[in-house]
Amino acid sequence: MALETQQKLIFLGIAGDYSGGADLKMRDRLQQEFSLEVVGNPIRSLSDKEKLIWTVKADQQAKKQLRKMSRPLKKDGYVLDQLRTTAFSLLGSRRSGSALQMALKAVERGDKNIWAFNIQVREGVIWAFHEPRTKSEKLLDKIKKQKVKASFYHQEFELEAKEGADVHTMVGQAKDKLDLVRANCIDQFLVLDLYLRDVEEFLALKRGHRTMACPDLLEFLAEVPGGNLTWSVTLENKAYPFVD
Repeated sequence: MALETQQKLIFLGIAGDYSGGADLKMRDRLQQEFSLEVVGNPIRSLSDKEKLIWTVKADQQAKKQLRKMSRPLKKDGYVLDQLRTTAFSLLGSRRSGSALQMALKAVERGDKNIWAFNIQVREGVIWAFHEPRTKSEKLLDKIKKQKVKASFYHQEFELEAKEGADVHTMVGQAKDKLDLVRANCIDQFLVLDLYLRDVEEFLALKRGHRTMACPDLLEFLAEVPGGNLTWSVTLENKAYPFVD
C-alpha cells in the first residue's frame, strides 16, 4: 500500500468512571466534542476497570487539540495521559491464559505508569501501554520477574520506491536512525526488521475500509538522502489489538 498519510495513530489513556455505558459516551465525546476519530475498540486494563486506552487518528492540528482536552475531562472526573506502546513476544512453552493474566495484573498493580497489557494469544504477542517514564527495558524486567518468558517483539516491513532509489545506501542509514534488529535490501526492496518499543505514534494507513498501523518510516525517509520519493510498504497487522 502507498506509504503516504497526514494522520497518525496515538494512544490516549483516559481514567475515570466508565459504569453505566460511560465508555460509549466517551467514544462519542472524543469524536464530537474533540473531533478525534476513534479507531477500533478501547484497550482495557487487566487490573483497573477505570482505565481505558483509546486509539485515535490525529493530524498535526488534532494533536494541538490534545493539550486542551485535559481541563474539560478533569471537570468530569477523568484523567488524560498520552501513552506509548511496546510489544513483546512470548517465548518457549506458554503459560495458561489465566496464569499469564494474573502475572501481568501484578505488573500493572506494581507500577502506576503501566496502564494496561493486552494479550494476543494466537500470535503470542503482549502489548503494554505505558507512560514515557517507564521505559521498555524496565517493562521487560518487570514481566520476567513474574516468571513470564518474553523478549521484545519485532516485525519486518518491506519498502519499495516507485522511482529509482539507492536502497543499498539506505540500509546503512536505517541502522543508524531506526530501532532495528536488522536491515537489508532484496532487489529494489528495502527490508526493515523493526522493534516496536516505546512507540509514541504509528502512521495511519488505509487498506480499503480498514485502518492499518505502520511505524513512522516517513520521518526516516524524509531525513536520508534520496528518501524523498513515493514509496509503498508491505505489512500485516495480525497481532495488533488497536486497529479496525
